[in-house]
Amino acid sequence: MPTYVCSAQAGKWTAEQKQNIAQAIAVNHSAATGAPPNLVHVIIQDVPGTTRFVGGKPEEEHIWIIGYIRSGRDDETIGRLMLSIMRSVSRITGTDEHYVWVYICPIESSHMVKYGKVHPQPGAEKAWFDSMPEHVRAYMERQTPPISATNFLDAMFS
Repeated sequence: MPTYVCSAQAGKWTAEQKQNIAQAIAVNHSAATGAPPNLVHVIIQDVPGTTRFVGGKPEEEHIWIIGYIRSGRDDETIGRLMLSIMRSVSRITGTDEHYVWVYICPIESSHMVKYGKVHPQPGAEKAWFDSMPEHVRAYMERQTPPISATNFLDAMFS
């Protein structure tokens, strides 16, 4: 399930940075939660600067990331996840960590449908994946980030 919506000022990131952000979030989510990275969806929204405000004043520096993930994870795991995403996005974009804001919104697994089935509980992904039609499994396997994407994990420890 996890779906992350990243919002920043329009034109702020290159296509390569967007790809790197998406891979970093997928890999960091997988490392923190154990969920397969090919289940992680990332939406990057380019938002005009005049539509973003903090304290009622226009804001152009901040990056907002809102992650909708399955509930049931402890606060330590969620904290590690948010910090690793913040650090990775900061490094990829050159944005000060203080301006990368990450929010995690837990959702019950039974409250979402993906690939035509109710989403599994954490830890039950393999059985769920194995129950998919062959063409869906093939599609999902193509969505797995390349091994080189794991280099984003060093942001967790820096």
